[in-house]
Amino acid sequence: MEVSNINWVAMSDAAIVETIGAFVKHHRLLQNRTQQQVAIDAGINRSTLVQLENGERVTLLTLIQVLRVLNLFHLMDGFII
Repeated sequence: MEVSNINWVAMSDAAIVETIGAFVKHHRLLQNRTQQQVAIDAGINRSTLVQLENGERVTLLTLIQVLRVLNLFHLMDGFII
């Protein structure tokens, strides 16, 4: 796995949201899945997924649903206390 050189602390909240959206889109495309396929599997509207991928505000629940569908739920390990 590649180590991130991103300085998260220096980034604005908007820039972080954009980076998360780009990450989701990148992994969706790697899996050769359409926005519609992911949205249906996640139980959300396609327009909500478009918002997420475009770096617009979505709910945390939406992000969790999409991460689960894209098999990226292992990222939640960073939240273990």
